Amino acid sequence: MIKWFINFVFLFVLASCGGHGYLKDANNLEEAKATIDYYIKSYDKSYYEKCNQVRNSTTKQKFAELAEVMLSLENCGEKCVKLDYETQIKVQQYVTEQLNSHPHLKKLLYFGTIECW
Repeated sequence: MIKWFINFVFLFVLASCGGHGYLKDANNLEEAKATIDYYIKSYDKSYYEKCNQVRNSTTKQKFAELAEVMLSLENCGEKCVKLDYETQIKVQQYVTEQLNSHPHLKKLLYFGTIECW
């Protein structure tokens, strides 16, 4: 139970568009992309760790919590307060591209589907 709580807190803090370089501190598109890459990699790792757990209601809830955390990527470009509007849009487009290249995360986020089950 404590391990679950620690994992949830870690993901929540990570998902707040902070953690590995805050998006609000990004000075350019490349810095923002590096931060997004870090988030996606972390979400991907967490997803596959959950896939290896026992299939039950508790694990299903953990997937739901991961999806909730990933929602922070929505409108993440706006959190790049040092960047101009056009660059913020590019950041959001990059998030979309990354989710498209990780269809299992996209399905979990938008449809609640767990592909590995």
